Amino acid sequence: QRVRVADVAEEGSDATNPDGSAFKPAKVFVGDRSGAVYEIDAGQVTVTGGKLTIHIGPMAGHDAVYDYVRLVTADGKETRVEAEDPATTGDKFSDREGAEGHWWLQKFDAFSKGRGLVARKNKKVPVVTTVVRVPDGSYRLFIGSFKGDQAFGMYALGATWE
Repeated sequence: QRVRVADVAEEGSDATNPDGSAFKPAKVFVGDRSGAVYEIDAGQVTVTGGKLTIHIGPMAGHDAVYDYVRLVTADGKETRVEAEDPATTGDKFSDREGAEGHWWLQKFDAFSKGRGLVARKNKKVPVVTTVVRVPDGSYRLFIGSFKGDQAFGMYALGATWE
């Protein structure tokens, strides 16, 4: 069964903003059951004020993985920030799978640097926020994630940035 992005977005998010309100992502990305990591091409972004702030949350009914963000200039220069780096705030990541109310810092060789943040479906977690400091200009935004697998289904995450 194939889930369209619009269907997932209508289900809402399993993440909450710092004020307790529901996270409403600008874009939703849905994987498949292939069991593979992948890099989401989130499109062009414009950085002003020397930073880009990216908010990530899981979508209702789906597990989610947030591995890293990568900004690339037109001439190929890139800046990469791992999800578990200090530039990511909003949660004290758990080292225990399925910890209620927290993202899980999972060790998995296929993730960048062998670790990534996982949110289990239907577990309310805080939005995680990554601030990438780069010169003002135009960039292509990429988000490292995991598509999903046969056991847990398609993974989905939502993102917004400013």
